Amino acid sequence: MSEEGVTIDIRKYPGDTHVREDGKGGHYYTNEDGKRVNLAVEDYPDRDGTYTKFTHIPADGELGDIKYDGGFQIIIPAPTQGSNISVYYWKYDKIHYTPLVIQSTCEDTSVYYTTNNGLIWRKHGSIDANNLKKNLDEQNCERNRAHAMDISNRGSYTRNPYNCPSCKKYKIYSFIDLKSQCIVHDIIGGSSFISRFFEGEVEQTGFTQLTGISDINVYWSKGPINKPLLIYFFMNKQHRYKRYLGDTDWEVETSLDKSPWINYPQDVQSLLNQYTTPKVILDASYTDENKATYKPRRNTLNFKVSKKDVYQTNYLQYSHFRYEEDSESESKPFKLKNIEHKGKLLGISSEDLLTEVSVFYWNGDAQHNKPLLVELVVSGRNKYTYYRKANFYAKAWSKITNQETNRLEDELKTTLDDLKIIHFPESSPDVVTIVGASLGTVGTVITTVIGIWKWPAIMSFLITYL
Repeated sequence: MSEEGVTIDIRKYPGDTHVREDGKGGHYYTNEDGKRVNLAVEDYPDRDGTYTKFTHIPADGELGDIKYDGGFQIIIPAPTQGSNISVYYWKYDKIHYTPLVIQSTCEDTSVYYTTNNGLIWRKHGSIDANNLKKNLDEQNCERNRAHAMDISNRGSYTRNPYNCPSCKKYKIYSFIDLKSQCIVHDIIGGSSFISRFFEGEVEQTGFTQLTGISDINVYWSKGPINKPLLIYFFMNKQHRYKRYLGDTDWEVETSLDKSPWINYPQDVQSLLNQYTTPKVILDASYTDENKATYKPRRNTLNFKVSKKDVYQTNYLQYSHFRYEEDSESESKPFKLKNIEHKGKLLGISSEDLLTEVSVFYWNGDAQHNKPLLVELVVSGRNKYTYYRKANFYAKAWSKITNQETNRLEDELKTTLDDLKIIHFPESSPDVVTIVGASLGTVGTVITTVIGIWKWPAIMSFLITYL
């Protein structure tokens, strides 16, 4: 590399004493030569991914040497000048000690590097964007000894092995424990442990860092829905994690902590029966009714969206419901964990069994940036619950308290019209938004108006105070 090149240190990460915030949501550090390197951070392969990607971008100048923790050049031969360097770490490698894959990107072309010893990195000819996750999984097993188990493996009455779903090499053993009514998965070998969970090919998330675990108990629900929904292991203390049907993200379970051991199997099954009803995060910004189905966030179940015009209005209704091709009924009940809109959680949830959730938009909102109203339809009951933002500046969605049973019918258009005026004041010629305006003169009362007023009210206010 040229002497003028900017040296990159792949050990730098947010939280390191040398890394600073740039005031714009990003980070940077100053290298050993006093040159600035911008640092972009993202989860991989998505926002719930199990890897962290750090991209090092020289702020001024070409790429120079690639180093680890201030040491010597680690990539031979060196990447092309003009490249950006990205490095991938396992998200539970909190001190970022073991980089797994390095990516050099120049324009639209990427080259990937791996290492056997952590010292010298060499080009890996078979890695591309399509199989990067698979190669990260393999590197994670080999370099962090973070092997995975498959919770969908049913085991048998004898201790049978299966391959680690991540590296496909290391053996995990499973068997049925009749006394505890669970499937036990364990690993043999003092230097390797179970640190990750898969269900088939799908990695499971939500666990705190797992270290030193050699055996795991997996509990399955019984009856028509037979799924692994509870995990138990001992790591310094007892740990239990639960999930609802279809979830890939697990939550800590504490209700069994005080369960008497003699009642434990029955209490577990009672709890598992509750988790067979899915509890999902629906996506209010999903409005493609032409696509067959979509999957809620961190979930493998299928939901459909239907679109219809609200009768004789300028509003659109998008209804989300659970869909299964082999189901006798069109929609199966579900609970609502939350609703997200363009990545932001709205804080709307429900423990009721729902058959449908509808989101209403003004048809002039072409990009569906502002949902106006949310309707929850309760299964088997004549009950409807509505949520909206009460004013222009409201951050939270609130329930319409006088409308918790009957469906909005004749009042629907009026409600939507009122919400459109609040959230799209520029669409109404007789409405103006005054933000932080000070009305008055020296020696008179100065009034700050924050809100949405119609012109007659504004004129009356001005006549009174001016």
